[in-house]
Amino acid sequence: MDGDKESKTLSTSTAKCKNCGSELMFDPESKSLKCDSCGSLFPFEIIKDNSKHPLDLTSQTKSTEAWSKESKMVKCKNCGAEVVITGLAVTQNCPYCASEYVVEMDELPGIKPDCVIPFNITKKDAGARFANGIKKKFFVPNRFKKAPPIEKIKGLYIPSFNFDAKTSTTYDGKLARNKTVKTKNGTKTVTETFYIRGTHAFNYEDLLIESSNRLDDDDLRKILPYNISESCKFDDDFLRGFYVEHYVDTIDKCYKLAKDKVEAIIKNQILSKYTYSYVVSFNQNTVAYDEKYNYQLLPLYLVQCDYRNKKYNVLMNGQTGKVGKGLPISPVKVTIVTLIGVLLIIGLIVLFLILG
Repeated sequence: MDGDKESKTLSTSTAKCKNCGSELMFDPESKSLKCDSCGSLFPFEIIKDNSKHPLDLTSQTKSTEAWSKESKMVKCKNCGAEVVITGLAVTQNCPYCASEYVVEMDELPGIKPDCVIPFNITKKDAGARFANGIKKKFFVPNRFKKAPPIEKIKGLYIPSFNFDAKTSTTYDGKLARNKTVKTKNGTKTVTETFYIRGTHAFNYEDLLIESSNRLDDDDLRKILPYNISESCKFDDDFLRGFYVEHYVDTIDKCYKLAKDKVEAIIKNQILSKYTYSYVVSFNQNTVAYDEKYNYQLLPLYLVQCDYRNKKYNVLMNGQTGKVGKGLPISPVKVTIVTLIGVLLIIGLIVLFLILG
């Protein structure tokens, strides 16, 4: 926070600077509303909160009237992105493809966010964090890393559902184990099978499932983790100056994705207890209880670059600065690594033939 900037308390219903009348934006550095024209700062109450509701798969059909009145939703005709525009929106260009072909939709369906992880990096600092974040990415072209050709940086909150639950799993199965035994003529490999059965308890918290129509689970995974302890009770002031994408997947769909992830985690945890070569059969029955959720907004920067006449939308965590997918890849580096891999395989085959 700049020491010479005046701080004042501001009602959340006010969107204009009391000193000069300009619009206010959320400033990640001071965690206040800031006037870009005169630099005045206006703190607002920030409540740390990550509380969750008991899981109700029908809750998404309940619209929040105040949320609908305060915001509107636009849809890009070019790429189909649905973006929530708050009263402080500075543009209606699509944050993903920059198209101006957006149409205002009549209603903002669904529920109001419960929590938001505020941006921790300013747009001014985002470029430097991006340049530093790509230095260790080997496959990115050196020319791109030395001088990232950034055209625009856009701040966007992406929708996600955050799940907690406790689980109890019963399981049974048949595993196979290869072992080497001695024979009169030397050794040979034999396979023995054995049965497993038991119970397994697993509790999880803060399992984030994105609900974006422009990102997928792998996109989110590449920029994780988010520090959930910094989650705050939702307030429109966090959104001022940023885009907010509307969720596209229903709670029940996101819940199913969460369950599938948890089932895979539980299976891996169970099998890790045993020494085996491969699975012959495996069955598990998981019962979940004390299930909870909240609707969480996550900060994301879209770093738009133009490299060799091609547009790139690179994702960057707006809280930690971690750079994710969307970067250009050097064909030369990929070829070199592939050739090294092939040569290593050939070398191992030749060594095996010589020793054999």
